[in-house]
Amino acid sequence: MAQAPTSLWLVPRAIRGDTARMGSARLRLAFGATSVATLLVMVPACDEDLAAPGPVADAGVDATPDGEPDAGPQPGPCPAGQLELDDGACQPAGIPPEACGDGFVPTDDGACDPVLPDENCSLGTMAIPGETECRPVAPCGTGTWGDIPIEPTTQHVDGAYGGSNSNGSATDPWTTIQEAVDAADPGAIVAVAAGSYVEDLWILAKPVRLWGKCPAEAEVVGSDSVLPAIYIYEASGAEVRDLAATGAGMGIFISDSQDVRIDRVWIHDAPAGGLGLLDVGEGCSVRLSRSLIEWVGDDGAHLTWVAELTVQDSVVRDTQPDSSQHWGRGLTAMSDLAAPQRSQLWVRRSLIERNHQDGIRSFGANVTVQDTVIRDTLPAASGQGEGSGILMGPAVDDDGLSSLTLLRSVIAGNHSCGVCTTNANGTVEATVVRGTKARASDEQGGFGLGLISDRPSESTRPQVTVTSSVIEQSHSAGLAVAGLDVIVAALIVRDTEAEVAGGHLGRGVAAELNAITGEPATLEIYGSVIERSHEAGLALIGSTAVIDGTVVRDTQPQPANDLFGRGVVVQLAAETLARSDATIVHSLIEGNHEAGLYVGGSDAWVQDSVIFDSKPHHAQRRDSLWRTLHADRSQRQPLRL
Repeated sequence: MAQAPTSLWLVPRAIRGDTARMGSARLRLAFGATSVATLLVMVPACDEDLAAPGPVADAGVDATPDGEPDAGPQPGPCPAGQLELDDGACQPAGIPPEACGDGFVPTDDGACDPVLPDENCSLGTMAIPGETECRPVAPCGTGTWGDIPIEPTTQHVDGAYGGSNSNGSATDPWTTIQEAVDAADPGAIVAVAAGSYVEDLWILAKPVRLWGKCPAEAEVVGSDSVLPAIYIYEASGAEVRDLAATGAGMGIFISDSQDVRIDRVWIHDAPAGGLGLLDVGEGCSVRLSRSLIEWVGDDGAHLTWVAELTVQDSVVRDTQPDSSQHWGRGLTAMSDLAAPQRSQLWVRRSLIERNHQDGIRSFGANVTVQDTVIRDTLPAASGQGEGSGILMGPAVDDDGLSSLTLLRSVIAGNHSCGVCTTNANGTVEATVVRGTKARASDEQGGFGLGLISDRPSESTRPQVTVTSSVIEQSHSAGLAVAGLDVIVAALIVRDTEAEVAGGHLGRGVAAELNAITGEPATLEIYGSVIERSHEAGLALIGSTAVIDGTVVRDTQPQPANDLFGRGVVVQLAAETLARSDATIVHSLIEGNHEAGLYVGGSDAWVQDSVIFDSKPHHAQRRDSLWRTLHADRSQRQPLRL
């Protein structure tokens, strides 16, 4: 199949000009009457300074006082790397200081850092963003019942009671929690004194309020490896407060119960999982607040069918694999396609850390994360794969789209993917994705933000927006997009490293077609900065992009062979020979290697932009024009997610 020629338009004004040849590709340069002078303003030699415009109006390179705009690049509404706001102000790329989340502080380089203790908290203590010291989950108070509110209908439990006349009063309490629950009126408080209560507790069809003295002193210890320590079934409005749950099975399991509150609870050392939610027809919604889940197996919390879970002001950490060395996720949300709607997971002002396989995993569920830290997720114990901060995927045979909303959060030190979505709509705002490492299994991956669609052309395409955020210290690619529509504004992508295995890639932003479906990506990027990438600052492969008011600079050669280091790459897809189409306006491409702008078998329209100071890699010596603008028919290895 013959390859279509490359076309490259450099347009200070929309004036068509002559055609020039460069190598085997056709390079079309369109200028006004003084095309050579205009080109030199846009692309001076690498050892020349870019001349700043003088104060005299209409004294540019055309040197003609005709009242027309100069032939050189015209300024945009804001400098490159800044975003024009609705009021006309210019916002630098990155996160405005006032936009950092609750419990976070701004940095000097446009990011946000969480406020947390310097050291890991010990067993049974916790800290959420905004706290500098570790603390108990809840205070213990004084006396037998601590700070438990006592009401006329309260049923009392004290395992240390030695009398024989238990009736639930403070003077003659029950000695097991199950006795108190069975005797309680709906909505009554069951007050639990200090003690270790070995029982498999059932709260069935009656919403009692189970309230312990404090998690450090009052615990329910499940004895059955199949049953949870606390089981809540058809008990909407039930509450569990200021208790610990542990044992041989799961910590707490809730089914067909709505508006359940789990507050200031410590769930730990439960090999079958921390918290489980299941809806089998009556609905299931739970609010987990001010709680700590640690050192449980399987999943820290798991919800399925159409369950709804809100995690607020809580910590989920150190989840361990099951007995077969699988799972160990922090939070898992699943949807069942037979259900009328998707499961919902909300996470607010929480810390999800040191779990296995995924910090948060969605199978077709909708996820919202706000003011939260997800960090240091470990690879799966079996196979050493994965280790993502957030991983969104479809449910089995899911032909719809789930959604991710990620606001004012920090996703740091994870493996494989900081945040990756497949077939999901998304909003990412005022968020830092930092230090994503390669997969331990093959030393590949390490994407900061990966967005994929494998939907066929007749399906609805996912839409994702990324605004006022920072992606830094990723591997392979900072932002990777395949087969969907993405709008980016005021984003910083910096210090993207090559993949560990082989030393290839390291692209700041990569947008390409999905090689299986043939669906291209569409990328719009405004007022952003892409810097210190490897191999390519921004790579467009078989796809379409608008690059407006954006800086692409200081791209380095890839370590594998000390080649490339190009600023913007616009090229066809090797699998399908689909052309790319890029529009570049009001942008600055500087200090890259080999080529500031590379176009291969594709189309690029460049207007009012500056491309300069391109450098050769060590094996190359070319004139500065070639290093600044280059087009040929060569094909590059596409990025694989």
